[in-house]
Amino acid sequence: MAGMICDICQGKVVASPKEGWFVCEYCDTEYPLEWMKAKFQKMQTINVDGPVELDTTTRVKNLLVRALEFYKNNDEKRSLQYCERVLDIDAANEKAKALQARILELKVAEHNIMPNSVLIFLLIMLGMLLLVVYGVIAALVSQWLLDFLSTEAAVVISISLCIAMIALTLYYMGRRIIKKRPAFIAQRNKIKQQITEIEQQIIKPSD
Repeated sequence: MAGMICDICQGKVVASPKEGWFVCEYCDTEYPLEWMKAKFQKMQTINVDGPVELDTTTRVKNLLVRALEFYKNNDEKRSLQYCERVLDIDAANEKAKALQARILELKVAEHNIMPNSVLIFLLIMLGMLLLVVYGVIAALVSQWLLDFLSTEAAVVISISLCIAMIALTLYYMGRRIIKKRPAFIAQRNKIKQQITEIEQQIIKPSD
C-alpha cells in the first residue's frame, strides 16, 4: 500500500477515514477500494530491472496549479501550503518560491489598503474622541473668555474653536491616509501582475 500514488498529482495515497476509501494526502483526491485493488494487482505484474528514477515534474506542476487555484479563490493559506509541498519535493523550485513570496507580499499590500467603510468608521470614531477632548478645552476657554466677553460671545467663540480644531485634525489625518492609498494600490496591482506572469510560466506547455 505504501507505493500507491495519486493519478492527479503523484502524491502518496493513504487510508481515508471513510470506510472503503483512500485519499491523496496532497490534493485530497479520493479513491474507492476497487481502485486500490486494481493498482495493487497492477503492481504485482510489473517487473523492473535496474535503478528507478521517479519523475516529479507532473506532480510539481499539478501542485503549483492547485496553489494558483486556491489563490484565485482567495484561499491564501492553502495556496501557501501547496507552495510548501512543492518545495518539499524540489527545494530549489523557483516558481514555487516566487509564487510564495508574491502571495505573502500581496497579503501585506492588501492589509495596507484600508477599505472606504473602515476609513469612514475610523474617522467618525476619531471625531467623537476629538469632540470630547476639544470640548473640554473649549469649556476651559469659554470660562476664561467670560472675563472679557459676554456669555453668548464666549460660548460662540469656544464652540467655533472646537469645531475648527476637530475639522482640521480630521482633515489632516484623512489626507495622510488617502495620500498613501494610491501607492498601496499600485503596489498591489504590480504584485498581482507578477503572479499572473508566474501563472503563465506554470501553465506553459513543456517543450
